[in-house]
Amino acid sequence: MNAPTGLADLSPTEQEAVLRHSLSGKAGQLALLGTGGFRRQSPENQKRHRDHLSAVFLKLGYDEATVTILSGEEEARLAYEAARDALGREVAILEAGGATVQFASGSFSLSRPVGVNTVLAGIARGPAGASCYDASVPGKRSFSACKEAIASALQSSGQWQRETNAPTELALLGQSARGLFSLLGTQFDLKTLQTQGETICRLGPEELQKRGVEERFWRRTCFLLSYATALIESTGYERLIQVETNWRDRAATQGKFFPNCKKLD
Repeated sequence: MNAPTGLADLSPTEQEAVLRHSLSGKAGQLALLGTGGFRRQSPENQKRHRDHLSAVFLKLGYDEATVTILSGEEEARLAYEAARDALGREVAILEAGGATVQFASGSFSLSRPVGVNTVLAGIARGPAGASCYDASVPGKRSFSACKEAIASALQSSGQWQRETNAPTELALLGQSARGLFSLLGTQFDLKTLQTQGETICRLGPEELQKRGVEERFWRRTCFLLSYATALIESTGYERLIQVETNWRDRAATQGKFFPNCKKLD
């Protein structure tokens, strides 16, 4: 099912259809953990979602299903702990979802409503839309103009906090990050990202295809590179690394969500 920001945007009927399809033939303990799309709903709608989804799980035979809407800070903390476990060392994390962005390092974690889809929706409606998002005429796209518009949108949400002795590496998590690593490798620096963004924003469909960019991403590629550059610049980090994990990996070993599960040494 196509939803701009995920399950929270689907109707109750569509939600049930998705869950029936996803859980067909499966059994066990279940926890649905809602994130940015659910967080931006009103308290009344959040309760409506929880009640409906709980009823669907009962109908599907999951008597002990948990439906929880995570806070942004909790999502950031889970992602940070998952990345630290995977790497075996301290690292800061930045996870860009559709609705929100999570940032965490050491003793703090935070979340802001500047996710990929949220920022794109604002940019596409404004004068910078052609600079970021016009795939038909490459000359209309401008990395610098797009990045500047995105940076302005990010600044309105406030500055990211950093500790005095913060780690030097920033692990990028999330679906949009995987696209960056497929283009640039498992480790790169901010300067490389910016250089590639300036180049790719000038390319037409044929050149994008030669670089391995799938057709369905042609319209978004310039925006995504501009967005990633502006977002990373705002954190003050320059060294970026890939980590094959996400907040869900850590949540799966949390007694709060799965009391009968534990992490194996």
